[in-house]
Amino acid sequence: MIEITKEVLTPQTDARTELAALPPLIVWHYTTGVVLPRILADGEIKQAVAGIEPNEKPAVWFSSHPVWEPTATKGVSDDNGIRRWATREEMLAVGLVRIGVMQETAPHNWMAYKRLSGVSDRMAGAMRITGYDKGARISQWFVSFDPVPREKWVSIEVWNGSEWEPYLRWRGRTTCWSLLAGLSGHICGGSTAHIVCETLHLLTLVKGQAHTARPDC
Repeated sequence: MIEITKEVLTPQTDARTELAALPPLIVWHYTTGVVLPRILADGEIKQAVAGIEPNEKPAVWFSSHPVWEPTATKGVSDDNGIRRWATREEMLAVGLVRIGVMQETAPHNWMAYKRLSGVSDRMAGAMRITGYDKGARISQWFVSFDPVPREKWVSIEVWNGSEWEPYLRWRGRTTCWSLLAGLSGHICGGSTAHIVCETLHLLTLVKGQAHTARPDC
């Protein structure tokens, strides 16, 4: 049994040791349950465009991490502007989801991404440092510069609290995700990034915390 702990969501192990390995057969697009309805409605995983530079190609990001890609954990800010990573409970509340594709669907590794995307050295360095700070391994990052359509997906899985299981078993249990996604999409105009931001904000309001934590959007 695999357990997604705080250490898995924001690992504390030294990620600076990059081990040589054969290319993975399947890589995963790690996301949240509140974003999944939008992906399913679109019929494709769209490129991430938030925060990219003017001359940078947007990409769809995947990871070969077998449990959870650390950089998929959301960042939040409290009312005083103090930043932190979302807690395990906050991430589990919005649902942990992953969509798998064959590795050739996302053929570019980190080195190829830097060469082909037009990303600046400054931005690439910041991405690498952020990844290391969160416990990620850049050797596990893969991208596609094109949207990834449904016919390329080989699996959709949901974390059930102890292991990943097929999404088909969960379709009747994701109503809360759809409800939260709908509420947050209405509040922020439907931006996928803001759906997660506002959903986590709504969850902290529901819990009645004195100081709510708003994800960085």
